[in-house]
Amino acid sequence: MADELDDVREKEEANYHISRRVLGDSVSLVQDLLDVHALITTTAARSKLILKPAHYVTLHFSLAARYHLTIGSLAALRAHPTDAIRNGRMAIECAAFAARVKTNPDMAPVWIDAGLSDEAYDRYLKVFSSGKIFPDEHPVLRELGSRFDTTSKVSHPSLYALAQHVRIAKTDAGAEVMFHYFPLDKPSWTEPARTFFWTVDTHFGAVRVFVDALAKPLESERAVIDVRVNAIDAKLTVHKNRWREAILRKPDKPVDPEALIVIPPF
Repeated sequence: MADELDDVREKEEANYHISRRVLGDSVSLVQDLLDVHALITTTAARSKLILKPAHYVTLHFSLAARYHLTIGSLAALRAHPTDAIRNGRMAIECAAFAARVKTNPDMAPVWIDAGLSDEAYDRYLKVFSSGKIFPDEHPVLRELGSRFDTTSKVSHPSLYALAQHVRIAKTDAGAEVMFHYFPLDKPSWTEPARTFFWTVDTHFGAVRVFVDALAKPLESERAVIDVRVNAIDAKLTVHKNRWREAILRKPDKPVDPEALIVIPPF
């Protein structure tokens, strides 16, 4: 009897290798971001300031986002676009929480103590759910907020999420059920590139928020970090431009010369 788990795993592995081959060196953008995350972690951990609750909590958020960068990128390359977007949602929220804690350091102990009791957890929920986490005056967070709204559509059992994997059509006999693990069931000009670049671009925005939120613990290596971040910015722009026409192409329609793969780019 066929093992469904192994069947899906084998198809994921095949999709991963195809995606790596198709995207080429664009995939190296993930490692570039992971390298910056690693530099943030090691630099912050060497600073005595990291023991301040606000910085201590923010480092947790940064490491969580690093996890979702890796897992989300793998999901995109394995042809699970909705999973990749859900991981992006977590990274966006981590970045937004980091920015709020920087502005309101008194929120940090609330997060740290949330596991002490049901009452403490309820307080955490109340404190972190109040207020605007994507302020309009912060351009990066404003854009992350726009993407967060998009991710919400595929993070709950809405039509947007379920339609990726399920089709149920009425028939005279009842219903025809079509279920598949991989939404990309035929060759596509836009995937996995569209989801991959959305993932990388979103996590690049999150990294910028973490660098700002941990500015004081990162002072000793800030110049190096800024060089790395600027290099990723330039490289990401080059690769998005390289893929722009393929991703935005529509049948019998020229590509808008002003159109961007991700609007607006960070």
